Amino acid sequence: MKAEEERELLRRIETRLREIEARLERLEAAISPGKLGGSGFSEEELAAEALALVLRLFRFGGSALEAAKAVRRLARARVLARCISDSISRAILEVIAIKGPLNISTLTLELRRYRGRASRRIVSARVREMAEKGLVKVTVKGREKVVDLPD
Repeated sequence: MKAEEERELLRRIETRLREIEARLERLEAAISPGKLGGSGFSEEELAAEALALVLRLFRFGGSALEAAKAVRRLARARVLARCISDSISRAILEVIAIKGPLNISTLTLELRRYRGRASRRIVSARVREMAEKGLVKVTVKGREKVVDLPD
């Protein structure tokens, strides 16, 4: 294959990936929690939210096995999220549900990937508040605090 043909193939692949990403974003927006409304969640709403979050997982390079585990954890996280009014705390729950137990630094990095921005100080404060309410479990391992969903 000539260099020119390779560049053309790469250009077509990049274009196709951008199209797929745009479709995922539109699907995510169409079924996002903000559009579901109401204070209680029906089974359809929970399924839509789980699908939206799994799409985010795939967008960040997750596997099918990770998605299956995440859906189970997401169902638990969604119940807890009903008690939360701020978007940062909800995002913390979603990231923990998708990624599993994380220390504060890694959680902050994942939140930045997930929602665009996050401050370690704010994440730490939100985790502390959520732990006091029983919405997350914090385990001290040496010098680090590991955050997970409660049992």
